[in-house]
Amino acid sequence: MRNILFLTLLVLLFTTYNSYSVSFLGDYNGFDVSNSLVSKEKIFSGGPPKDGIPAILNPKFESASEASWLKSTDLVTG
Repeated sequence: MRNILFLTLLVLLFTTYNSYSVSFLGDYNGFDVSNSLVSKEKIFSGGPPKDGIPAILNPKFESASEASWLKSTDLVTG
């Protein structure tokens, strides 16, 4: 009898956890996922939060000929 009760509680716990993890995302960080190829149940929160990666404010631009650290076989765009 104890084993049945334990298994029932265990199944209930995992079922509740799965629905909680999906509802935890709420509005999916402002993204509309109604037409996504991946089902909502498979989308989980992870990685840095919104605006968690700082912007590169003053990037240094140089031409390929100025970049002495480039090899002649490196691909460059721009």
